[in-house]
Amino acid sequence: MSVLTAQPPTVIGVTPHPEPDARLAADVSRAGRLGVLDLGRGGEPARAALALARTWVPAAFGVRVPAGCDLHPDEIQDTEGAGPHTVLLGPGSPWRIGHVPAPCVLAEVTAVRQACDAVAEGAAGLVVRGDGRGGPDALGLLRRVLAEVGGAGDAVPVWVRADTDRSAAAALRAGAVGVVVDARLALPLTPEAPPNSPTNSRS
Repeated sequence: MSVLTAQPPTVIGVTPHPEPDARLAADVSRAGRLGVLDLGRGGEPARAALALARTWVPAAFGVRVPAGCDLHPDEIQDTEGAGPHTVLLGPGSPWRIGHVPAPCVLAEVTAVRQACDAVAEGAAGLVVRGDGRGGPDALGLLRRVLAEVGGAGDAVPVWVRADTDRSAAAALRAGAVGVVVDARLALPLTPEAPPNSPTNSRS
């Protein structure tokens, strides 16, 4: 079973799908949040972005593996075994929780049954999102998931994908440990990035 080795992050910022953006993930991690690099469909763009993220923020970032990603789990590590601390598996991800070489594996879920299955397979935490097809919204699903996997003691931490400050605040009041947002929303408002920031390296 994967585990959270420290206090769960309150804000997780995921880079926009489908183009992997290592600079944005690094900026989020350097800002004190957990920056998560969406690997998109994989291939060379994802491999290149992974290499950059490992250089800029070693062990301080995560990756998201969506459906259709063609990378193998072993590819997230370099030749010395260094890789992201956290892996977020999107709905329909081809990777299985028990086969991911990372200390912490989170599962993104759109139904209570998915949440229960992920916990049974060893997920360290869950990310709840609405299914966008007329099913329960994220907040309603959060309450149902917490009723199944929540509780005192060794409860599995649950985050919610939130699009607005209002939905984020409502999720925290309902019992979520944090929120997952677009990486740009996870960055604090600062007048200027440091000279050595990846942001200032953009071409």
